[in-house]
Amino acid sequence: HSRDLAKWDRISHYGSDGSNPWDRVKRTGYKPKLAAENVGTGQVSFDEVLVGWKESEGHNKNLLIADAREMGLALVQDPKTEFKSFWTLVIGASM
Repeated sequence: HSRDLAKWDRISHYGSDGSNPWDRVKRTGYKPKLAAENVGTGQVSFDEVLVGWKESEGHNKNLLIADAREMGLALVQDPKTEFKSFWTLVIGASM
């Protein structure tokens, strides 16, 4: 998802193909019982993006999901774009 955001230089939970986080998680073959996604753009470091997520009510709620067991984190950097960095965190638990 971070590659897609960088390609189009935007921030969204929807992919350029119209997919939502749940669609993308299932597309990988993961069988989610729960899944949540945080995205961020422009932050230089993980610490910076994490602070931003913690300060956002909805993003922080995702970070605190007690039943989550797995996570995946991606960062794509592209200096030719407006945002320069594109973060995606997926938190989940499988069936």
